[in-house]
Amino acid sequence: MIPWIAAVGIFSMMASLHAADPKKAAGIPEDAVYFNGKWYKAYVDGSGWKASQGKCQRLGGQLAIIPNQETQAFLKKLANGRKLMIGASKERSEVWKWIDGSAMTFQAWDRGQPNDVKGNENYVALGPKGGWVDVADSTDWTQGYICEWKAK
Repeated sequence: MIPWIAAVGIFSMMASLHAADPKKAAGIPEDAVYFNGKWYKAYVDGSGWKASQGKCQRLGGQLAIIPNQETQAFLKKLANGRKLMIGASKERSEVWKWIDGSAMTFQAWDRGQPNDVKGNENYVALGPKGGWVDVADSTDWTQGYICEWKAK
C-alpha cells in the first residue's frame, strides 16, 4: 500500500508543478522558460546592452531583472556558463539600478566587480561563473542577453 501512496504523492506534486506554469501571452517565445511569475529566454548573438534591451522590447519584454538569490540561481543555470547581458545599469547616475528604475537591493557581483576598468562600464552581464560583471555597452566580451516577460 505504501508504494501506491508514494505514486499518488509524486503524481500530485508533478501535476501541481506543471499547473504553476501559466499559458504564454502572445509574443513570448515558445522555448521561453517559466520561473517565479516570469518567462525567460537566453539569446546568444553578441549584442551590446542597448541593442539587447531594444531586442527584448520588440519582443514585448525587457532585459532580465534579478531581485533575489533564487532568480540569480535560476538565471545562472539558464546562462550555462555564457556571458549574458542583464537589465541593470548606472547609465544616468553612479547608482546601479534595474531597467525598470527599481533599486538594486540584491547583488551578486563577481570578486573585484564592479571595477569600471575602462571608465565606461555602465552595464551588467552575468559572467562565465554566474556572478555579475560590469561591462561597456559595446563589448565583444559578452555572448548575448536574457529577456524576461511577466506572466499574464
